[in-house]
Amino acid sequence: MRKRGVDNMDLVMVDPWCVGYHSKVDLPCKRLAKPLICCRTESDCPMENGYAQPVEGIYVLVDMQNMVILEANLFPFLLLIH
Repeated sequence: MRKRGVDNMDLVMVDPWCVGYHSKVDLPCKRLAKPLICCRTESDCPMENGYAQPVEGIYVLVDMQNMVILEANLFPFLLLIH
């Protein structure tokens, strides 16, 4: 995560989003989710938009029913420093 500009893991948000069912691989006995991973800039700011800074290049597929990570991929990214 440091390579992606995240120094404080307490500021990281992981928000699982449902991906639905598309084939026999993801039968209804699974609840698939692809988490959005974002990083806030301040821990105590109630007005901050937590989705404003997504953490790029991390793609995960999770079976929420069985609490199992089915896929995890790290892709190259471009770190932009302001």
